Amino acid sequence: MIKYNYGGIEGLTLIRPTVFSDHRGCNFEIYDSLKFKDVISADEHLQDNFKNKEFVLDTLSRSKKNVFRGLHGDNKTWKLVTCLQGDIILKVLHPESGKNVDLVLSSENKWQLLIPDNCANGHYCLSSECLFSYKMTNHYGGIDSQYTIKWNHENFNFNWSFDIKNAIMSERDH
Repeated sequence: MIKYNYGGIEGLTLIRPTVFSDHRGCNFEIYDSLKFKDVISADEHLQDNFKNKEFVLDTLSRSKKNVFRGLHGDNKTWKLVTCLQGDIILKVLHPESGKNVDLVLSSENKWQLLIPDNCANGHYCLSSECLFSYKMTNHYGGIDSQYTIKWNHENFNFNWSFDIKNAIMSERDH
């Protein structure tokens, strides 16, 4: 199942992959370039804005319970994200419109989110440990190549569904 413009944010796309389960466990595809092209071609906005892009970098982020990472973004990188282990709350913000959305991604639901290049995102680890995967259309240029939006920025109406004030954060995010 696919939901385009998730949470009213243009380009934000929720992907629920097909999961094959039996008595041994489960199997699902995180990324198939042919199936992904079908996802992109089915939505006019994605077709126009994702053309000539390809994923060039995969990164993993491991966090312990109550860690919050983000909100970070840039204006050139699309990300396909998923939680491979544990449970997270993912927050996506479209800074120009102020729209923001929360979504629980977990190793149980296996959902993925395609985040457009004009959005910031951050995640909070709900479980004892989580492993978060980013598939990106640009190489990471370090923190100086990104913008950071503080969790309590006065221009945005954030509704945090967890105790953000007591979250474990880096100096950059605090």
